[in-house]
Amino acid sequence: MFARSALVDAVERVVSTTVTVVDPIRDGKNHSYRVAGVDGDEFFLKVGTRFPDAFPAEPAAVDLVRARTDVPLPTVRGTGRDPLGVPYAVFDYVPGVDADGVASLPDRAARRLCREAGEHLAAIHRIRFDAVGGLGVVDGAVAVTRERDYRTLLGASLERQVEDLRGSRFADVCDRVAEAGAALVDDLDLSGVSPALVHGDYRLDNLRVDPTADRVTVAVVDWELPSTADPLWDAVMALALLTEGHDLSPTRRRTLRAAFRDGYEHDGSETESAGAFPTDAADRLLAYELLARARLMRHLDAELPEASERVRDARAREHRALLDDLLDGHRRLTGE
Repeated sequence: MFARSALVDAVERVVSTTVTVVDPIRDGKNHSYRVAGVDGDEFFLKVGTRFPDAFPAEPAAVDLVRARTDVPLPTVRGTGRDPLGVPYAVFDYVPGVDADGVASLPDRAARRLCREAGEHLAAIHRIRFDAVGGLGVVDGAVAVTRERDYRTLLGASLERQVEDLRGSRFADVCDRVAEAGAALVDDLDLSGVSPALVHGDYRLDNLRVDPTADRVTVAVVDWELPSTADPLWDAVMALALLTEGHDLSPTRRRTLRAAFRDGYEHDGSETESAGAFPTDAADRLLAYELLARARLMRHLDAELPEASERVRDARAREHRALLDDLLDGHRRLTGE
């Protein structure tokens, strides 16, 4: 889509370097490139082709988190629009080790990763806003520019998840999930929700890791469409994405979940706690766990792209059993 000369020009406009290498990165839904300068420095060029109007909020949110927390993020070297005609950002390139999943990491590294995830999200969730919605840049500052009604937002998320499941092997449970989920969302007590910055997709694919380092997480990446929401939702979703892999034993899952929660609730900060897993929010916790389970079910085939049908069937049975537990929890919550 973009000529090499234009990409080189874009980088050199915001970074003091002479570009020698521009390699496209195939992963992701935007146009992105690994760039090297004549002095050996490496950069990551991301072009906001997917959501150009919203894209400037991404590097701005990264700068905000870097300024307000100790969460490891790549440095934003600069942003621009010309000569590409769409907004772009240049970050320092952060290398990492490819890992097939949390289960592929050594036990110590997996525990550290999950504890760090809890610590990082606790810090991110201390960045509060006055409304739920999408973030933008107003007069140079990050602000909520697309305010949303949170209950409506949750309901729409549930509907999307269920609709995607209808074409899968879980089509037979969709009506139950839709009915229970809608009832949960309608009855949620949202009075305790204090909108915070959320990552929204904190999973291994969006991390740069070094399993041999004391701090396993080298960088938290992919801040596309930054937004605010209930921090409990973000924590529950991350917990599921990191600790519910098909190749993790029940014992290892419990260990990793405990590490995450310990990091989230005791991150060592002297400031106010992010309010991890409040004891008076059973309804929100259940609703978010249901949404997380639906997401995992929806991605079963992507999680096991080369697995045998026997392995996929076993994973589907596990999802169904855990879903039944959640639906039983809804019945207990409502006294039905």
